[in-house]
Amino acid sequence: ILATTGILENFREAYLVVARTLGVQKEWPIAQATLVQRMRRQFATSLLLAEVGKPEGNSTMIFGNALSRLEEMGYITVVRRGRDGREGWAERGPAFDRLGELIQQLGV
Repeated sequence: ILATTGILENFREAYLVVARTLGVQKEWPIAQATLVQRMRRQFATSLLLAEVGKPEGNSTMIFGNALSRLEEMGYITVVRRGRDGREGWAERGPAFDRLGELIQQLGV
């Protein structure tokens, strides 16, 4: 368990930043590319404020994993478009109003 602690912390911090970024969105739906850009910016800000400490978490791959998991949990709905399935939009999901609870859990 100790050997994987650092890796798991990368994920926890990235998921926290993703959840916080989603939580402050005013306009929905939002282009997935725009959302990822905002997550990267929020992660950089969180590093400067020492809210997170693992720069490795600022990864589009981890952000994509977090978005997929949050979609599975019902916080968001992602509409994929295009032949490659990469272009898409995120909308508020049925569980979006409980996102604050998740943010508190991740912010341990």
